[in-house]
Amino acid sequence: TQATNLNFTGDGTTTSFSTGVEVSSIDNTQVYINGLIQAPTYSYTLSTTNNVTSIVFDAAPEANDYIFVRVSSTSSLTAGGVLNEQSNIDGGTY
Repeated sequence: TQATNLNFTGDGTTTSFSTGVEVSSIDNTQVYINGLIQAPTYSYTLSTTNNVTSIVFDAAPEANDYIFVRVSSTSSLTAGGVLNEQSNIDGGTY
């Protein structure tokens, strides 16, 4: 999975920031404003148009706020990726 890191600066009015890629799930995002992590679906949502996803804040970040976004465009970690007692690897059950 390739992560994309983006930096933006708030202007007090803009609420939408383009990632330049399509993001399949909000679980594939990490968003920080001035170093503080933002809560997905509470502080921001995703909007995808023409295969490009934007981070959309519920309120515009303040002027000169530093916005850091990390997104993984296509895959996400699921419980299926976790080894358990019944995992079969190379012909053996572990």
